[in-house]
Amino acid sequence: MSLFSVFRLAAAAFFAGGLALLHGCAGLNAISDPERPGMFGEEVDSIVVQPFELGQDLKTPLNDAQRKLFRELLVEQIETQPDLRIFEQAPTELPNTLIMEGRLTEFEVEELPSREFFYRAIHIGLELALRSGDQGDVFRRMKRRLSYQKIYLPEVTVPVVEFDLRDAVTEIITQLTDSMFPVGIEGDIPLANGSDPVTGTAFGHPLLLRGNNMAADGRYSKARKLWRLVLFDPSQPVEEELFRISPRSLFLLKADDVSAAMLKRLEPVATDEPMDLVDFRGAVREVVGGFNRLEPKLLKLGNHHKDTLHLNLAAAHRNLAVLYWIESRLDLAVYHLARAYANYPQSGYVSKWAKIQEERNLIPEGLDGEEAIALYMRLPSPRGARLEPGVVENTLFPPVVFETRGEAPPAGAPSGASGGGAPLRPVELPPPPPEVGAQPSGLPPVQSPEQAGTPSTSGG
Repeated sequence: MSLFSVFRLAAAAFFAGGLALLHGCAGLNAISDPERPGMFGEEVDSIVVQPFELGQDLKTPLNDAQRKLFRELLVEQIETQPDLRIFEQAPTELPNTLIMEGRLTEFEVEELPSREFFYRAIHIGLELALRSGDQGDVFRRMKRRLSYQKIYLPEVTVPVVEFDLRDAVTEIITQLTDSMFPVGIEGDIPLANGSDPVTGTAFGHPLLLRGNNMAADGRYSKARKLWRLVLFDPSQPVEEELFRISPRSLFLLKADDVSAAMLKRLEPVATDEPMDLVDFRGAVREVVGGFNRLEPKLLKLGNHHKDTLHLNLAAAHRNLAVLYWIESRLDLAVYHLARAYANYPQSGYVSKWAKIQEERNLIPEGLDGEEAIALYMRLPSPRGARLEPGVVENTLFPPVVFETRGEAPPAGAPSGASGGGAPLRPVELPPPPPEVGAQPSGLPPVQSPEQAGTPSTSGG
């Protein structure tokens, strides 16, 4: 069983236990031990894992050692399964033999320096064809993509790519092997239904709730489509204009540098039910001691309709994260968890996000979960993501301005983007000594942005 598979078993209880407190776990609003069929039956006793072929349009070249790494890690994970013999070339007798033909369809190392940190992303696309040894027909093709995104803070030496490559390849190989050798999940995983985390009142969009039912019934593809529709338009009919101070309101006030004393005075109001404009103004003035210059802002942030919109956006993002996590597509799982947090900040989202990122070795040393998730919210989107960050996310977490060819930051860049010294760049570390009898391996020199051209900072 792979490291990531073991992690998924342990994290299932974490997801179920923590998020049950946030969203409830009853009836059809939960995924119960999803079963995924394996790629082949018990009659297979020999597997031929052929060397991975290279596609024609790889943006970053690979040497022989890097190419062999893909097969090496695939073999390592298959070897954890009992009663399977592994070959590089097909044996003389082919019955009960499965042949795996791998192909690297996408490979790019993207390195973008800024004055705040150094960003490295390893983008990988894999295709794996499975065919029976005796018939020779391909009966299944599996395609996977991964964006392994890592941040190095100024006080950390930025190593060569080889330092991160093994982790990235391990993760995408895990996606493939978890599909071939599915691992069950212990316990129910609750699905967010748009419930207010304080009052428990449900404001779930009809499409969100239908998607929950589909996911609970194992129809993940349909659930994904419905939740994405919610992300495009979470609006619902408004019968009456209501107001309240919510946890989201308090978070936005804190992000706007409202004093801790004022936030403390407003906390009791956050437990109130939505109320009309007159009652809301009276409640606020009673807490803050009369009219306060913050009152117009509180009226804007207290709009209950907008609050329910973001509850539904957060719920849809969070449920998409659960499905991607089940499928071991961790780059997309943390992407959607972070956006759930941006739309309706809750500590549960941060803790789940941080636990996954720690397992992936992607939490910058010295940062807590909230600091790290705020930093990652500013990065380009993973290439497998179909949705770009919305207005709320970009307002709270303005994208980082990366240094390209020594040019000045573009107009409208975040404040301070051009200050603070030279941008961080990777440091060439000496290669490890080769093993006895092994052919020395290494990576081609890391290209600077001037050598590689101006990279794109947008997601896929």
